[in-house]
Amino acid sequence: MTIANLSRKIYKHLDQLKSEHNFWNVAELQAEALILNHCLEQLETYPDTTEKRNLSKRVNAGLELIKRRAPENLGDFSPILLLQAIENSDTELLIALIALRPEVVSQPIVDQESVLKTKTNALILAATKGRIEVAKLLLKVKGLDINFGMRRTALDEATAAGNLEMVQLLVEAGAKPTQASFQIACSKGYLQIARELVEANKQSEAPFDYNQALMLTITQGKMETIRYLVNELGADVNFVEPPIFSTNSGDLTPLIIAIQYKQSEAASFLIGAGANVDDAKAHFAMTALGFAAFIGDAISVENILAESLDEINARDKEGCTPLMRAVQNDNPGLVKQLLDAGANVNLRQKNGNTALIDAVRMRSRAVVDILLTQDNLELEATDKEKYYTAREIAFANNDKAIVQAIDQFTSKREEREIKQQMKSELDDIIEQYLDHRTNQVDDQGKTKEYLRYYISGFFQKSFSQKKDAVNILQQALKGEKVDLAAHLATLRNGNLGKQLRAFIRSGKADCLVGCKVETVSSFVAILHAKVNMAGVARPVGP
Repeated sequence: MTIANLSRKIYKHLDQLKSEHNFWNVAELQAEALILNHCLEQLETYPDTTEKRNLSKRVNAGLELIKRRAPENLGDFSPILLLQAIENSDTELLIALIALRPEVVSQPIVDQESVLKTKTNALILAATKGRIEVAKLLLKVKGLDINFGMRRTALDEATAAGNLEMVQLLVEAGAKPTQASFQIACSKGYLQIARELVEANKQSEAPFDYNQALMLTITQGKMETIRYLVNELGADVNFVEPPIFSTNSGDLTPLIIAIQYKQSEAASFLIGAGANVDDAKAHFAMTALGFAAFIGDAISVENILAESLDEINARDKEGCTPLMRAVQNDNPGLVKQLLDAGANVNLRQKNGNTALIDAVRMRSRAVVDILLTQDNLELEATDKEKYYTAREIAFANNDKAIVQAIDQFTSKREEREIKQQMKSELDDIIEQYLDHRTNQVDDQGKTKEYLRYYISGFFQKSFSQKKDAVNILQQALKGEKVDLAAHLATLRNGNLGKQLRAFIRSGKADCLVGCKVETVSSFVAILHAKVNMAGVARPVGP
């Protein structure tokens, strides 16, 4: 640094000290003191000139000002200043600390945010926060252990953050890759970092365990690094986890892990690479249909269904049906195929999940849409983790599209239920009318065709006409194509017309035709048009 640049730096800090607008706490004053003292040390390296002497006087005056402002005996704030320098990437302060208090920079730091108060160091903090320039300065500090770490080393933290530049910096400076850092890189899908670590570890006496890395990476479904581990590094697709790590359910293989963690793409890849299928199927007690659905083998699914439907709702050890396994494969085609074959959409796994809950967790809109075609789909089922419904899970994931789809399904189902209720009520009205009219008999006990035989009854309709009209009306309500308009006069006539008008004017008929209607004429005209796919005729008469 030239003396001109140093001069500008000094005047900047002196101006800040003199400013009446700045409020200085003790830590800030100590930081300024460190920087100014470091400036004095730097001045000593320059030839003795008037400019140098003037700058030294000004710096000492600034230090005196700090002494007057800062209360005495308040302790050393250097550790706090170190944390601030790292957090804020304040290389100026850090350089001063390294020059004047190197022991503070190199010593371990107690992590106050840790429950166990574990120890970390400045380099680990810099790696965690991605402070490249800070890390470059720290790597020059004598005595700073680059491989220190009670929980994670600086290299582990840089790897976990996916910071390739920091990883390369640390490796070049001598950081030793560990199995932990390699597994972190693989399981997070950081392929380039994994390659860097493998290259750096080639001469190590502790080679990486690629099989263990494969097991962990499969749980996260990171296909790029799964392929790298198997195809380039030779990880064993039939590796059996040693008993010391095995679960109560028996030995684990990569394929078993893939099924356990619902990683269908990984499972398909492992099978293609020679993984033992029989052991995995036996481990989960999976049927041929369930296994084919999980790996997305559409041909096998089609052949099995063509031969027999016995396995359509068969459960495996986890309580999953073939439909659930198809959902886990994120395969809308297979999901539809199984539903069309009669798969039960509402069965639950041992963890409480339904096919819909799995689809929502996977954020698979296409599969969710297929499941929402099932009128009997249960929406109130909850998982056993947080007791959330599918909609609540989608809402928590901020998956607005799926929330909207579920809400639309709910709304349409409610509309159908109301429509069915109103149709049942109208059927009851018709049935009661027919019962009452049937009981109006003549002297021979036969139902009267006409109730009146004088001039005022000239316009009345016969009982046979009424029965024909209500029969056609009920067919139209079922969506059958009939000529309902031809029976309008009969439906408006007499007590039948009176009861229909009361039903329509109550608003209960609106949902049956999809719009507001107030007369028998408008109701008949719109319903006739709907079932016959014609334009709506303008109703006439009351």
